[in-house]
Amino acid sequence: MPDFPAPHVTQNWQLRKPAARGGGGMVVSQVKAAAEAGALMLEAGGTAADAAVATAFALAALEPWNPGLGGIGFAQAMKPGMTQAETFDFGPISPAGLDPSAYPLTGGMKRDLFPWPEVEGDRNVHGPLSFVVPSAVAGYALLHETHGRLPIRDVLAPAVALARRGLPQDWYTTLKVASSAAVLRLYPESARVYLPNGLPPVPPYQGSPGYFTLGNLPATLERLQQAGLRDLYEGEIAAQIASDVKAIGGFLSAADLAACRARILPSVAVPWRGRS
Repeated sequence: MPDFPAPHVTQNWQLRKPAARGGGGMVVSQVKAAAEAGALMLEAGGTAADAAVATAFALAALEPWNPGLGGIGFAQAMKPGMTQAETFDFGPISPAGLDPSAYPLTGGMKRDLFPWPEVEGDRNVHGPLSFVVPSAVAGYALLHETHGRLPIRDVLAPAVALARRGLPQDWYTTLKVASSAAVLRLYPESARVYLPNGLPPVPPYQGSPGYFTLGNLPATLERLQQAGLRDLYEGEIAAQIASDVKAIGGFLSAADLAACRARILPSVAVPWRGRS
């Protein structure tokens, strides 16, 4: 007789999505509303760059568990007639004042998404010492300046509307917040936003899920929409970031923000089956 119960295996789901079809371009995102934000740019006569930037900003309001406005990134663009794609590099750069001795190693390896050498207290993963210079907005700005057509105010409009509405309080949000609750509760602001009454938000058993505001995100996006994207590096938002980071003991400074720039590089060709 076989052993009972059988060893537990992770539940497997099979997901199917219908094929998408359309004319005049296509926008793809893990979140439907973000893709719709990009599609609105195409419908308004914008370029693929307008659509990409609109989608990226919309994701800041819809996927806060991913980098958002505080992240980094890369993009590639190739317009008709170009023989080589452009690489938009807005990758990670450490603050100039970073002190490597602030990250003592445990001697083990991290058993997480990235299996790098483990740092005491995971201070390289979360908290005031964990982040690089936030270059994502600088990258989006350069992509828009180079290949965009619509005013940046219009490109940010969907993200502002989504941020004002708030993050859907559905089962997926509950899952994502609950899985990070042990870290979120360590910091007063993240606990205030994501753990009301000390617990993850839970959708109702019946009816439609509600929404909750992601801290100051609506005001931040509105400020970028009105003052321009460089405000995150040289304006009112930059001053607030530098002040907050200093108060919590981080390395990021006003000078780091002011010096942040994205750059355009030639794409790297990789041979494949005799072609590159």
